[in-house]
Amino acid sequence: MNMRTTQLFAVAGLVIGAVALTGCSAAGQPDVQRRSASASPTPTVSAPPSTPVTADTLRDDVSGTVVRPLAIVTDFPVPADAPAGGVKPVLVEIRVTAGTKFSNDVMESAVSITRRDANLDLVSLGLSNPDDLSPAMSKAGYTPIGTVPNGTTATGWIGAWMNPDTTDYDLVYDRPAGTLLHVGGSDNGKEIAGSRSITTLTVG
Repeated sequence: MNMRTTQLFAVAGLVIGAVALTGCSAAGQPDVQRRSASASPTPTVSAPPSTPVTADTLRDDVSGTVVRPLAIVTDFPVPADAPAGGVKPVLVEIRVTAGTKFSNDVMESAVSITRRDANLDLVSLGLSNPDDLSPAMSKAGYTPIGTVPNGTTATGWIGAWMNPDTTDYDLVYDRPAGTLLHVGGSDNGKEIAGSRSITTLTVG
């Protein structure tokens, strides 16, 4: 995974440009927009059922990324096209704040659900939101989290297939080591250490 500071500067430039364009709006326009918004409030959308969890926040001290577990669903109906073998779906709601130290975005594959105290040398990480589960999640209101751009925060769900006898779960954040790509910079080619953190998902 390449971490590109050159992209970070480009993104910052786009943000500054957006602010400048906003400042050029007509003087009366913001007031009109505010009145329109107050006259047409956004409808409240009820959240799908879930159980809150108590868990540590997962932190990447190298990139600055933070992942907070919020809730869990262990009784999600098995979709008709589920893989063979008697697996069951488990969903976890997370809030991801992507770090700003590097320009890389955070993909949903960085966060995985595992059985409690699993041997991570024997577990395949990065399999969140498989194609045969995500559509059913979305249809039921559990919006799968997508890629989170650096410097932004997003809340959404990750789902995984688990063995039916599993009742206790961990959440794992795993970012492999990479090489810094900073064209023309003195730190170009610098090795960046990976980051892995684990928390137990306690219901309630």
